[in-house]
Amino acid sequence: MTSAREALLARLAEVASVPERRRIASSIVDFESRDALVDRVIALTERLAGSAPCALLHASFSMGAVFGWALEDGTRVLLKQHPRQAALAPLEASYALMDALAAIGFPCPMLRAGPLDDGGALVVLMGWLDASETPPSSTDAELRARACAFARLVRVGSANPHAGALARAPGIAKPWPPPHSPVFDFEASREGAEAIDAIGAWTADALTARNPSIVVAHADWTAHNVWLDGDAVSAVYDWDSLHREDHAVSVGVAALASGFDTRRAFAPPPTAAWVEGFIRAYRDASDALSDDDARAAKVAALRTYAYLARCQHALAWARRADAPYPFAAGLERFARELDARREASGRSRRRS
Repeated sequence: MTSAREALLARLAEVASVPERRRIASSIVDFESRDALVDRVIALTERLAGSAPCALLHASFSMGAVFGWALEDGTRVLLKQHPRQAALAPLEASYALMDALAAIGFPCPMLRAGPLDDGGALVVLMGWLDASETPPSSTDAELRARACAFARLVRVGSANPHAGALARAPGIAKPWPPPHSPVFDFEASREGAEAIDAIGAWTADALTARNPSIVVAHADWTAHNVWLDGDAVSAVYDWDSLHREDHAVSVGVAALASGFDTRRAFAPPPTAAWVEGFIRAYRDASDALSDDDARAAKVAALRTYAYLARCQHALAWARRADAPYPFAAGLERFARELDARREASGRSRRRS
């Protein structure tokens, strides 16, 4: 039987075999000293959980390093190490809010330890959710479930005492913020991205001109982080993605993100109909989103789609791909069908 240590070493070897994944992992942990990394992760888990890992359930690297373990005492846990630049106070607020939501029955993990500093890295130990998951199906029932769960999170989270300590979403950079991963080089891949960058510029102008209401929201409401069992949300992960954000922007980003599964390589992008349906379902579950906010949410959804297209354009440039990837290929049609620019212009005229 493969030991926990051997299983994690094998998983790290898989990651190391793909240059882009290795680069991401190396930005979070000391990936070149993999034996030492494995020993450290296992020892840390045992110290925080009070029981030794006996089987690896999960290991991944994205915006953090995540390790799922079955322990000798029969319980299961999830250990997450955050990027080196993560700040302690906002993380403490995020996980305290997660724990409060779990206590009232929201489908999220219970906090077991942390956040704490482990040699310069901030780590958290959470309970493992024994949740079932059905594959995303893009049905109306699934859309409503994802939208209603997001509305509940915004409503309950915004009223929580820890909300004020959460990080505020970064300002909207024009045309784009720095890429979220070292894999994407926007500067080197500027050629051919002019149309995408133009959308980034005008959507930034439209959204920064607002006087927004601020809510607590989850910034990565993808199928990867929001599991469904049938037509009900069974688990929500990635709680360090909680932040304070313009209400309309948070709904638009969630509407777009909820429609695709980042676990599938180059999964089909969500449609304009999905985004519009999510916004309608959200408004059915919450009376806090005005007509102007709903229009701004569509602008935010288009901006998110265009940002992902820009990332895929950079990736295609790096790989010397012969054809554009799905978001880049579908951007023009999505923008036309969503028609967010006309609605944004209409809102500006009504206010003038």
